[in-house]
Amino acid sequence: MQRDSSRHSALWLWGLVLMGLSLVVAIGCSGPKAQEGPITTEENSPYSALDANDSFPVERVAICMWPAAGLRKEPGRNDYTSDKENNYITAILYGEKVEVIPDVEPVEKGNRMYMKVRLSDGTEGWVHDYIFERYAQLGVVTMETEIYRRPDLMTLRDTRLQPGQIVVVINDPSVPKVNSNWYHISSYKKIPKGWIHQGNHITMHIRDVRAALLLARAKGIRSKEKRLARLNEILETDGMTESPIRPFVSAAIQELDGIEGNDEELIRAGEKIYITKAKTTIYSEPSLGQSSVVKELKEDDIVELIDVGERGSIGDHSDFWYKIRHEDIEGWVFGYYTSKRNLDSP
Repeated sequence: MQRDSSRHSALWLWGLVLMGLSLVVAIGCSGPKAQEGPITTEENSPYSALDANDSFPVERVAICMWPAAGLRKEPGRNDYTSDKENNYITAILYGEKVEVIPDVEPVEKGNRMYMKVRLSDGTEGWVHDYIFERYAQLGVVTMETEIYRRPDLMTLRDTRLQPGQIVVVINDPSVPKVNSNWYHISSYKKIPKGWIHQGNHITMHIRDVRAALLLARAKGIRSKEKRLARLNEILETDGMTESPIRPFVSAAIQELDGIEGNDEELIRAGEKIYITKAKTTIYSEPSLGQSSVVKELKEDDIVELIDVGERGSIGDHSDFWYKIRHEDIEGWVFGYYTSKRNLDSP
């Protein structure tokens, strides 16, 4: 009798364990079943349509995931090359695609790995490989989307991809596909990075990617009037009637329409800011292209903010151009060198 009682107790305990496991699985998979499907492109094919005109295969594609990356003549962060030339070539911007030059091995320098790349205009140089995603293609999230640490439903993360968020879809040909419904993704500054299985929640159509990039830039414009003008320009782009990004642009316009009067502009003229870098240059135009030097400012100089221009890059840094007044001089300074540094928008 005692042996039978022990056997019944053991069976009862095993039953509880199995019920617990079933409950864990049920909790992990509770809620409406996520929709699955292919990523949207011109041909409804995840990787072929957008790169049809590229001169290099996906194995050599890399996309910049940082606001800006410096292209250099030699690997490393040195200002000058071994021949005493200026090492810096140009800035590679967020979302920009480069070709990884084949048959050139990466170089480690200063605890960083550098790879040699070629820009769309043929310029070649070295970049820090961590701030790029290899085998990648730009896309835009169209619905709130679950993200997983690995291609397994039990690895659900707390964060989610949000509608309008720009991501890249990674298609490493050396990694066997676990399941055709799983997609490896990465986003701005690689946060977050993981897996999704709702492919139909992402569009990789050129039109939609371009609209999302323009929307992100428009949101960085501080003036209400200028931002509204830029948002309306996006809506007037060819093909936007059918784009899933259109509702996001319309929502941004409606949000601005709720702000009344010039006194409620997103940035106030007359605001005082200070300079954070010695020998900061005031330029005649908000760029380094056709601009001329107006004046040099010192660290801690106080200037009056007049207006905010487009986002730009100098070296590895990306920020807005600010129109300022110092004493009787007006001109433009690069925002990264001021107390109003803004690094969050792509």
